[in-house]
This record gives sequence, C-alpha cells and structure tokens, in this order.
Amino acid sequence: KQKAEAEAKQKAEADAKKKADAEAKQKADAEAKQKADAEAAAQKAAEAGETALKLSQPDRQRLQVALTSLGFDTQGADGVFGPRSRDMILGWQKARNQPATGFLSAAQQQALLSEAAPALAKYDDDLKKADAAAKARAVAAHVLGHALHRRHGPEAIGRRLQVVVAHEQQHRVGAVGEERAEQ
Repeated sequence: KQKAEAEAKQKAEADAKKKADAEAKQKADAEAKQKADAEAAAQKAAEAGETALKLSQPDRQRLQVALTSLGFDTQGADGVFGPRSRDMILGWQKARNQPATGFLSAAQQQALLSEAAPALAKYDDDLKKADAAAKARAVAAHVLGHALHRRHGPEAIGRRLQVVVAHEQQHRVGAVGEERAEQ
C-alpha cells in the first residue's frame, strides 16, 4: 500500500513537473513570438520611413559614398541598397548607438551626410569634373563629325573646335555668374 502511494505521489509530481515545464515553454514561446513580432513591426516601420524619404539613385549613391568614407565599405556606389549596403547601414547605426534596422530615418540620413561632408564634397567635385570631361568629348566628337561630313581640312577643324570651346566657356562663365547672383 505504501509503495502504491509512493508511486502515485511520484507520478503526480512527474505530471505536475511536465505540466509546469509545458506551461513555461508555452510562455517562453509566446514571449519569443511577441518579441519577433515587435521586431518585425519596427523593421517594417523603419523600411516605410526610409521609403518616405523618396531617395533617388544619386541620393543613394551619395549615402554609399558617405558610408564607405566612414569605414563602412559598401563595395561600390551603384545607388542600389542591396544586402551589403544594408549591412553597412546597420553597422553605422550600431556604431552610433542608433536604432539598428538597416534602414535610414530622415535624422540618420542627415547625420550620415553631415559626418561624411568632406568626402561628399570631393565626390561631388569629381562628378562635376567627369561631367565636364564628357561634355568636352561630346563637343570634340561633334566637331570632328561635322568636319568629316563636310570634308574640312585640319585647319578648319581646329578653328571650328576653338569656336565651339569658346562658346562652351562663355556659357559656363554665364552659368557661374547666374549661380553667384542667386546666392
């Protein structure tokens, strides 16, 4: 009889332990799900916030240049925020004790651009130089094409090129004057 009572008591304790373990597991699972849901909601909100910034491709390129200049190498500035860029945004956010989502808020965008201002100034200058060089090549190609079409000699080609270059320089000087007048 005592043995049966002991066995019954042992079984009741084992059942109670199983029930307590199941309840604890269920509670832990519910908390984990709640935490995952909250993180997913925060991630979705961060993504929506960045989408609301309506970043153009050149905006994203400048942000990639900014990140790379600060040691968060995006491995190029193509204007596409792929996995590498997202990882670098996340790294920059963590290093600055910002909410680490991999997506930029408006305040984070401004902070990142301000922090990387010297590198961005150089990047912008390099873009302007590349644009000017491309325009010069286009002008030269146009003049050469015109000359070949008209079968002009080298002197005529040189004169035509000088006229076009002078016109371009006047145009640029006028544009700079207009920019200064606007300031």
